[in-house]
Amino acid sequence: MRRLATLIHVVAATTAWHAADEFARLHAGAPPTTRRDRVRAEIERSVAQFDARPTPAATEALVETLLAPELRDSAVFIVDGKIFATAKFVKSSKKRGHATMLASAIRDGGLPNVAWAHVPSADGSALGPPCINGTGYAVPTTVIAKREGYAQCGVLVPNPYFGR
Repeated sequence: MRRLATLIHVVAATTAWHAADEFARLHAGAPPTTRRDRVRAEIERSVAQFDARPTPAATEALVETLLAPELRDSAVFIVDGKIFATAKFVKSSKKRGHATMLASAIRDGGLPNVAWAHVPSADGSALGPPCINGTGYAVPTTVIAKREGYAQCGVLVPNPYFGR
């Protein structure tokens, strides 16, 4: 039993993700000092992974991709302060929690017109769309975890499971 405990400790030590070290590497130029500034810096870095849709044609292509069968039930649209998602999206407790959080953000100051796919898996990954090999997303995507580190794509958002 002692050997097993030692082995588990060694494996955990060699595969552990050290968030503070990775954050320091990613934000080496001017590391934010307050917790709020660190959160804002990482959100801005995460959002920057996704291309802006500067033209109506690019926006239309994004909407078509999000409405395709493989993404439709993960898609979220904010248009003029209203949240749009499928009934299946809202039936999922974590996705419903995400929508509730968005409604709160809209009440507290609003959100711009925006669209994305939400991945509610506990490890921050997805199989199939919108995930591309676990490291990239074809569309703007939010995730509730980044178990493999900040390099995992997606914008990290609060896990609504812990919101109660």
